[in-house]
Amino acid sequence: MSSHQNADNAFKDCGLWNQLHSEREKTCQDLLNQSRPQSIVETSELNQSWSCDPEVTHREILQARLRQLDDALDRIMSGTYGECSNCGRWIEDNRLAADPSVSLCIDCQHRAENRLLGMTALKKIHIH
Repeated sequence: MSSHQNADNAFKDCGLWNQLHSEREKTCQDLLNQSRPQSIVETSELNQSWSCDPEVTHREILQARLRQLDDALDRIMSGTYGECSNCGRWIEDNRLAADPSVSLCIDCQHRAENRLLGMTALKKIHIH
């Protein structure tokens, strides 16, 4: 790789770093703004309301996004950004442009989603 390509990659990574870091800051702020002291409730009431509380679901989504962003920043630092975390192939540029924090190529993403759907279907069979 030429020194010009290294400079281009460093510039690209810097812009990407700033984009991911900005979203990380916003996500952290959203989590802080959402956190509020809860009144003391009986454990049974808390357990019953936990799965139905939209704020809990939103908080979980924000926490998951924060993990994705941190992982992407770690991949930039380690020099593996853009490589599929599963198979090592390059993640398609249009996928990275749509969401710079993605860690899987489209094929591995589909396999992961199919596994998840299969596990969900199995849980439904066992429940009924």
